[in-house]
Amino acid sequence: VHQDLFEGGDEFVLIIEVFQDSNHEDQVDTIQTLPIRCMENAFVIEPKFVTNNPFIHRTHGKAFVWFNKSGGENASIDVTIHKRNSRGEEIIDQEIVSVQTELVYTDLSPTPPMPLLPLKERRSKCKSENPLFRRMRSDPVFYQNESSKDFSFRIEEVSKHHCNQNGFKLKVKSLDSNKYHPGFLAESIIVKSKPKKDEQQTNAKSEGGLIEFEENELEPVKKKRKTSLAKKDFSEEENLLACVPYSVLVNTLLTETRKCSFCGSPLCDETIFSDSYHDKICPVSRALPFLHFSA
Repeated sequence: VHQDLFEGGDEFVLIIEVFQDSNHEDQVDTIQTLPIRCMENAFVIEPKFVTNNPFIHRTHGKAFVWFNKSGGENASIDVTIHKRNSRGEEIIDQEIVSVQTELVYTDLSPTPPMPLLPLKERRSKCKSENPLFRRMRSDPVFYQNESSKDFSFRIEEVSKHHCNQNGFKLKVKSLDSNKYHPGFLAESIIVKSKPKKDEQQTNAKSEGGLIEFEENELEPVKKKRKTSLAKKDFSEEENLLACVPYSVLVNTLLTETRKCSFCGSPLCDETIFSDSYHDKICPVSRALPFLHFSA
């Protein structure tokens, strides 16, 4: 629709006529869209973290990885929120505009208010005290003659706990004005705990527990410090073999594409230790009865 036909705030609908038979023009079905609002102004989110955050790294295109356990509890993702018109110009006026920030998935669907508890936390009945989306600054308010505001936030859970989602985005909308179209962060953020190099150096205390294995259940590979499942029968009478950090086991059993390393079944943290999600002949499902979780 040509922008000169409408002004900001105008609404219109599209009406589509569908003819059932070209020979009978009276047989027409009409489909009408929901109201479409024309907006002259919008919020634009500038990703300051691209250049000033050592714990955020670009993976490809506009996808970034943030290590939320690096830099301490006050480490954050920093952005600047702008008010701009359709020509990209900063809006400086006398209006006071209150803004609400939200965390959404990359498909723009809403996220839960609290973290999704991973399996190890559900077993130990631990609950996170922080919300999934933690604001490190209050939601911005644009006062007179202000066209931009800084904002900082944290995401308190790693992305792998959110099955079938590719990451997170920030959404910004106006609370008291219909003159501004909501803004979305163009970049997507994938959250991990720490870089792999740091993960290999951490012990079970930093990852929240150990998993105990019975003998012949797992065989350690010394060079890579990982574990692999032995292809032999398991017996409850055999002795305890070793204690392995939870994260090491998960990283061993899951591929980068979130599939079982042995049978190729699609998995996530919620299903990795459920035998119904593995093939019947998968060594993982055979080993599950011999795993013992300890805090």
